[in-house]
Amino acid sequence: MPSSSDNRRAWLVGRPILAAAAASTVLVGFAAAPASAASQPSCGSTVTTSITLQADITGCPGDGLVIGASGITIDLNGHLLSGTGSEVSGSGIRSPEASQVTIKHGRIENFSGGVDLTRTLDSVVTGVQFAGNDFGVILRQSRVTVTNNFMVGTRNTSDFGVFVVSGQGNRVTSNTLKGFDGAGIAVSSQASSTTVAGNNTSNRSGDGIWMGGQQTTVYGNTVVANGYEGIVVKPGATGSVRSNTVTQSASRGIDVPATSGSVVVANNTANYNQEQGIWAESAGHDGGGNHATGNDITPQCLNVVCS
Repeated sequence: MPSSSDNRRAWLVGRPILAAAAASTVLVGFAAAPASAASQPSCGSTVTTSITLQADITGCPGDGLVIGASGITIDLNGHLLSGTGSEVSGSGIRSPEASQVTIKHGRIENFSGGVDLTRTLDSVVTGVQFAGNDFGVILRQSRVTVTNNFMVGTRNTSDFGVFVVSGQGNRVTSNTLKGFDGAGIAVSSQASSTTVAGNNTSNRSGDGIWMGGQQTTVYGNTVVANGYEGIVVKPGATGSVRSNTVTQSASRGIDVPATSGSVVVANNTANYNQEQGIWAESAGHDGGGNHATGNDITPQCLNVVCS
């Protein structure tokens, strides 16, 4: 029988799509005239050329900035872009449709979504500090890299650090994610060929990483002291969980349910979790080289051999 935590996670996974869609629909009217390189943008500005901020932009009631062209860079230049923290506070930076966009080097705080990339391809989000947002970065298209960012979920409604809703070939690498209630990183069933590698995640009441989608790679992450499970493989997911370190989870370290697809679990370390280190509900997932010790429930691993 599903637990209350299982039901809560099922509810949360659908919520960002609805929330972000509502923000995109309702808040588009806040967009102001396009911002050029010569003029600094304000709340709601549509940006059509590369810009470097020279001052903070604060108290935005809707979207902070809207990307209106491909091939541009928004360099926050160490400055703060902030919303009001309300339930309908839009996105810090929203991209309805673009490609080859770079967002870098600053702070985005107190929005529903920090960065929401809808039909946006071949883009990069790097060097940004996110705090007080419901979601740090939302990806809905392909070949976007989210790397070297710091995300803190300080609101009661802070659900996900990075949510890969759909698309192919997205990469989430070398980020630090803390304090989210859903998961630090979530990959949905509609995504494919996603790489989640080298991240550090610790969340107060949620999981570390949700692995969904097809051909997903979860590799070399450090998943410590999460409020529920460390790495959770979602129904129908395929790919691999390799060389991760998962410790001090409030439940299982790595959870592979029978409803998952072809997933190889190999070379992971899962120590000092409050249930099993690695729990595979069915056989056929063991790729070898796993290690588990000090977990509260024995055997330390189920249907996976651990040294």
